[in-house]
Amino acid sequence: MIESGSENARTNASREWWVISTSLVDAALILECDGTGALGIVRDPTKQEWSEAFHAPSNPYRWTGGDHRVEAIKA
Repeated sequence: MIESGSENARTNASREWWVISTSLVDAALILECDGTGALGIVRDPTKQEWSEAFHAPSNPYRWTGGDHRVEAIKA
């Protein structure tokens, strides 16, 4: 299970997130910040978001679903 940190949309606003994978156990998208390497998750993605993320491990793409939905993962 993925544990999220206390960071919120205020700290995520300046980050450029990329979808890099999915978590089947948590039904979440796994994201990485391009500038810092920080990891984040998007819980309860839409069916379309989940479908688009299928190939993310081999073809990462920029997250455009809103920074307010990204939870930073506690290291």
